[in-house]
Formats: sequence, C-alpha cells, structure tokens
Amino acid sequence: MWKVKGIVAFVVFSCLAEGIYSRPEIRSQDPQWILELKLGTTNLGGLKPIINGISPVSCDSSKEKPSNERLNNTKEIMEKSTLNLVELDGSIYYFEKEKPVNYFEAMTFCKTNGMDLVSIETEAENEKLLKYIKANLNSFEHFWTSGNDLSAEGHFTWLATGEPFTYTNWKPSLPDNYDDEDCVELRNFGDGSYFWNDMKCMHSLNFICELKECTNFCLSRP
Repeated sequence: MWKVKGIVAFVVFSCLAEGIYSRPEIRSQDPQWILELKLGTTNLGGLKPIINGISPVSCDSSKEKPSNERLNNTKEIMEKSTLNLVELDGSIYYFEKEKPVNYFEAMTFCKTNGMDLVSIETEAENEKLLKYIKANLNSFEHFWTSGNDLSAEGHFTWLATGEPFTYTNWKPSLPDNYDDEDCVELRNFGDGSYFWNDMKCMHSLNFICELKECTNFCLSRP
C-alpha cells in the first residue's frame, strides 16, 4: 500500500511540475484529490487507484510546455520575478508569509511558480535559512519543507529531489510520527531554537520555495 501511495505522489507531482495535469475537470491546485489518492479513498470521481502498474493519472506530453530558455543570471531573475524572492549566498528562495496552507497546496504553489518546496540537504543550507528567518521572520513558527515519509514510514525523502535524507536537524526525540505525521516542517520551538519536526500534512503552515534552476517559466507567472 505504501508503495502505491509513493507511486501516486510521484506521478501527481511530476505532472504538476510540467503544469499539465490530465484531469481537466479538477484544477491542479485542488489538494483534495491528491489527498484522496494518498489515503486510498474511493471518492475519486470515477477514477480507480493504481492496479497492476496502470495509473488513472497521466502527464499529457502533447500539451504546450513553457520555454526552457535558461536564465542563470541571479540579478535578472530577481528583477523579473513577480514574487518577492530572496537571494542567500547565490541561492534563491521564496518565503510565504501571508497565507498558510497544507503540504500539498504548498508544493503546488511552488511548482506553479517554477520552484520546489525547499530541500535542506546540507548543514550549510540549514544554517543560512535559519540565519535569515531569525533576522527577518522570527515571528513565524512553522515552515513546510519538501521532506516526507509518505512512501514508507520512517524513510524520509525530499519530494522535490527524490533523495533520502543524508543530513538532518531533528529536535531531540523527533520524529515521533504522533497521530500519523508524515510531512516535515522547519519549526521554532521557542527562544530562537529551530529544528525539524514531523507534522500532519493537512495542517496549514507557511512554507519555503526554492529555485533550483530558473527558466522563463518561473518568471512568466501572473
């Protein structure tokens, strides 16, 4: 069952990355359908779960895709983007402060804007994010990352990259999977102490998007 859920999540978010969800009657921003697939419920509007490797979800490669012209100049990206991007040591991030959303909505927002939920893969990246948050966003307590163990309990990976955790900054005694917590947040536990925490995916939190490699697509959003 967990393998099925992992496959479904991979297929759905692969389609979101291309912006070509193949279920036209439901917008790609609708997290409920994604949640139904994750939970294996039957309320799928006539669709069925994956059986014998056949999925009802597919990416339609015939749809027109965004330009892939690479934009490697950080200054150009910062000037052209309609989002309030932040440059930290050569990397570009977006910190959502106005509208907390669940994990799936956060991933969809980042993908829709040509980015990914942040993957904190090194101590150096963790420290530079914490330095910025402490200096500028210390009133915010929760930020989604792309980390999760949706595919297999206790096996945490970065959904944005598919890579397993090799560096971690869990609060001592965490993760604890309390009440089926599968998604990973960066959390202020008080007194400026920020650690990773596992959280129920449908909780509404602020989040961080990360720009891995920009194309015109990430600058063309309204």
